[in-house]
Amino acid sequence: MTRFTDRVRSLGGLAIVCHPWVPIPGTKWDFGYDYAGMDAIELWNGPWTLDDNHCVEHWHSLLVAGQFIPGVGSSDSHGVNQPVGLAQTIVRAPALSAPAIIAAVKAGHCWLAESSVVGLTFTASTGDRSASCGDRLAVGPETVVDVVLDVTGVPGCLAQIIGPTGPVAGQVSDGNGAVRVTTSVPAGLAPFVRAEVRRLDGTPVLDPLEGVPGLAMVALTNPIFLTS
Repeated sequence: MTRFTDRVRSLGGLAIVCHPWVPIPGTKWDFGYDYAGMDAIELWNGPWTLDDNHCVEHWHSLLVAGQFIPGVGSSDSHGVNQPVGLAQTIVRAPALSAPAIIAAVKAGHCWLAESSVVGLTFTASTGDRSASCGDRLAVGPETVVDVVLDVTGVPGCLAQIIGPTGPVAGQVSDGNGAVRVTTSVPAGLAPFVRAEVRRLDGTPVLDPLEGVPGLAMVALTNPIFLTS
């Protein structure tokens, strides 16, 4: 694996763990679940299913343990029920070029969504300093940080700001599909925050190969780190 990932990077590319928890032999990830030596992990592949949900839960446990590998979303299709373009990775980059986008993904300067209809901003700030997805806001443990999540294009959804121990704030979207979630957290209790938007409507599907028995993901961010 190292030989191939080194070759990819030598050509200016990214080594990404693809659909690591998909329950299909020969397709799932078989190289260790600490993802050592990889640049990013595909948290969401195609229509949201149980293996995607499990992948996000495992990724969260790595964050709690102090390990960060940036999350991305993408698609591949093996049938008419798997549309290309779900999920999407939205990248914050200084230029529209391959090197700039690759560098931004490696830094976690990105978030995921089910479509281009979804708009999202996620910030943590204190005083005149602020940070967004993948950034580190250097503060002391006693500092109280203001966190704001703004989302549009998500009717019938629940938006949440999540810390190491779970959700710290949440709000349901309004009739126009917009939602704002705000909270203030002590950095010593929340060394990182991230955000999720999940759909409240629809019928949960119980077959793990077809859907997740719970709330389907609509948008998901990489974390903002609140540590020095």
